[in-house]
Amino acid sequence: MTYRALVTGSSGGIGRECVLALRRMSWEVHGWDYAALDPLCKVVDVTSAQQCGEAAVEFGKRPLDLLICAHGVNRICPISHLDHARMDWHMQANAFSLVNIFQAVQYNLSQSQRATVCNVTSVAGTVPMTHSLAYNASKAAANMITRQMAHEL
Repeated sequence: MTYRALVTGSSGGIGRECVLALRRMSWEVHGWDYAALDPLCKVVDVTSAQQCGEAAVEFGKRPLDLLICAHGVNRICPISHLDHARMDWHMQANAFSLVNIFQAVQYNLSQSQRATVCNVTSVAGTVPMTHSLAYNASKAAANMITRQMAHEL
């Protein structure tokens, strides 16, 4: 039996390492990222519910066994220079995108006997860091979105 996974942030960092590890275990791995540095990775803006929905069409009615959301952004900025656009950008990319992705593949996850969702967040969601209000707040929101998903599922 072949297991199927979707990994966001699959072109680098934790996401890339997850893709490589799953491929070594013979999983069918689909990658989404804002930049496709891997030829098997699809360019998807996860801040867009529409793009997530369109990208999820590739799964059809097939089950999705594992969703790893390993994408994220951080632009350091002192609070004295932080504007709403930068705050919104962090929240959209690091937190609200988790809902977009989950809603896009919810049906496919429900078709798996072993569906697992892993949202990679950060200790920054609970521990302050210098010049990182937008990042920390978005990771705190991502932590709560993850806990709420677990509660509802």
